Amino acid sequence: MSEVHKLYEHISRELLENFLFQVQSTPTEFNRFLNAGVEEYSESAIKYVFTCPSREKAQALKARIAEEVPEDGTEIVEEDDEIFLEGTSVDVEFDLESILELVGCFCGMGAYEDCRFEAWVVDGCDMAADFTFESHDAEIEFTEKTIAIHLPEAIEPLECADKYLVPIESRLQATGLGTLTGGAPRLAIEDADVEITGVSIFLESEKRSEAVAMLRKELPKLGAPADTTIKTQDEEVAL
Repeated sequence: MSEVHKLYEHISRELLENFLFQVQSTPTEFNRFLNAGVEEYSESAIKYVFTCPSREKAQALKARIAEEVPEDGTEIVEEDDEIFLEGTSVDVEFDLESILELVGCFCGMGAYEDCRFEAWVVDGCDMAADFTFESHDAEIEFTEKTIAIHLPEAIEPLECADKYLVPIESRLQATGLGTLTGGAPRLAIEDADVEITGVSIFLESEKRSEAVAMLRKELPKLGAPADTTIKTQDEEVAL
C-alpha cells in the first residue's frame, strides 16, 4: 500500500490534498530560500504554522509536537475567529531531504488532530520577516493577474516539482514575467482508492499575455501533455 493510501485511511480529503501540495511545493520553496541567501546544509531553525478547528485540537497538536519534534516552543494564537498553532524548531540541517522529512512529519501530526499544516519559513531569513500564508486549494478565485496551468498528468509530487515547478519558477525569474504561487493535485477518490489524475499550477503576472505566451512555448519543452490548458480570468487556452 502506498504512503498516500496509508495517509488516506485516517484523514480527510482536504488534508490529503494539502499533504500532497506541501510535498509538491517544498522543493520550490527550498530553492527560494537558497536564492534568498540561506546556505544549503547550514543549521537553520524553521518557523511553522497550522490552522486548527478548535483550541482543544491545537492543545493536542502542541503536545504531539512536543513529543515528536525538537522545538523551541509553540504558541496558540487566536485571530479573527481562527485558531493557529505557531512554533519554531531547533536548528536543523537545511537540505532538501531534511526539510521534506520535516514537512511530511508536520502534515502527518496535524492530520491526526484534524489540523492543517499551512507553511514553513527559515527563521531569520529576510523572507521570514512577514510570515504570512494563503490556503492552497485546487479551485481559486481568479484575479486579473492569475494564471492557472492545468496538467492532465498523473504525476507524483516530487516528480512534478522537478519536471515543472522548478523550471517554471526559474523561467519566470529569468524573464520577470511573474511569480509562482503554488499548486495542487487533482485527485480521484473512491472508497479507499486514491488516484492522482493531474495537477494545477498557479502563478501571478503583471504581464499576463506575455506570461501565457511564454508558457505555451515552454511547457511543451518540459513534456507537458498536449491537452494541457492555461486558464486566466478571461479565457482558457490549450497549448
